[in-house]
Amino acid sequence: MSRVAAAGCLKLSQEQATFIAFASGAVATLGANLKSLQVLSANEKNLLREWLNRISAST
Repeated sequence: MSRVAAAGCLKLSQEQATFIAFASGAVATLGANLKSLQVLSANEKNLLREWLNRISAST
């Protein structure tokens, strides 16, 4: 979904729409690289989980 479409459909500010577009891209990139996530340490996985939770809570 483009930022313009997100902003129009959900009545978001430009900043919020940009953040959603960024977060969507980040999640898509993570999904495409799931195999590489297997080499992360437990600490790195926890940091990634915390970051994703923060993104979810802010949208």
